[in-house]
Amino acid sequence: MLGTIAAGTVLLAILMVVELRKRLPLIDLRMLGNRLFRSCNGVMVLASASFIGTLYVVSLYYQDGRGLSPLVSGLSTFPEAIGVMAGAQLASRVLYPVLGPRRNIALGMLGVTATIGLMSLIGAQTSLWWMRLLMFALGVAMGQVFVPAQAAAFATITPEATGRASTLFNVIRQLGSAIGVAIFTTAIVAVGATTIVAGRVTPNLTAYHVAFLVAAGLAAVGAVVALTIHDADAAATMVGRAGRRAEPGGAAPESAAAGGPPEPRPS
Repeated sequence: MLGTIAAGTVLLAILMVVELRKRLPLIDLRMLGNRLFRSCNGVMVLASASFIGTLYVVSLYYQDGRGLSPLVSGLSTFPEAIGVMAGAQLASRVLYPVLGPRRNIALGMLGVTATIGLMSLIGAQTSLWWMRLLMFALGVAMGQVFVPAQAAAFATITPEATGRASTLFNVIRQLGSAIGVAIFTTAIVAVGATTIVAGRVTPNLTAYHVAFLVAAGLAAVGAVVALTIHDADAAATMVGRAGRRAEPGGAAPESAAAGGPPEPRPS
């Protein structure tokens, strides 16, 4: 495993060197020179790692730790999707225009930290409804991260560079997801997913507790990174619905007439 990690690190370093030397690279790493874009991507890699990794650990907890069927496991994870939809609407319609990306994302990451932290306290007899409630809360908190981060990330990107920026943004998000799954799997294996009790192999829930704590730690770091975002850089995107309604007589609001970016919405 260590050899694989080392090989992957070397290949990633080679990729960075090659892409930085190309005039028209497949992945334009120079885009990270943009302060706002860099900060939002820093948040996204940590948010994706903690969120997607947690979904993976939760499914293992349900099926391997609690012995639930795949159907029950899926239904018990599903509230997260509803939470993301609700949280995205809350962010785009209410919180983002008022708080701005810096506070909105930081609060969202703190919510993710707290929710995953509570998951580390689950036991063999913990009610599934409590876990479902936590999954819903996790989705709501993530809605405060994904939508504002995406809206703010492209606020200072020129139309000509939007395609390249979008590619890099999605690559980093997917990279974060893979990193999260890898880290949390390593934590579970290191602790041991099973233990011997009275001569019988039984699930070791401590392994899942450790994985959840690691995920909460990554989310906490993401909250700190969110504080590096400057709201002034994303001011053009902090426009509520009222500010985008046409003026009396059919005139468009100044920001819309100037070709300002659309209001934040779920990806």
